[in-house]
Amino acid sequence: MRFHVSIFIDGMLNKVDSYLAGILSCAETGRDLSGEEVRQVLEEEKALGHSYFCGCDNRKADGTCAGHRIDE
Repeated sequence: MRFHVSIFIDGMLNKVDSYLAGILSCAETGRDLSGEEVRQVLEEEKALGHSYFCGCDNRKADGTCAGHRIDE
């Protein structure tokens, strides 16, 4: 089983935008998100009731990765 790294949303929202800049990138273009864009993503995830952001498609209710089975 493998897991994606999770970011604690409240902790990151306490950071300044210059710190947040570049920690996430656009999945479609690969462009690094600005601090303002990262903040918007995190605020949207928090509004969904998540405490964590991991960006994967298999998440638990708190937003953390629920894991991914690796077939060997």
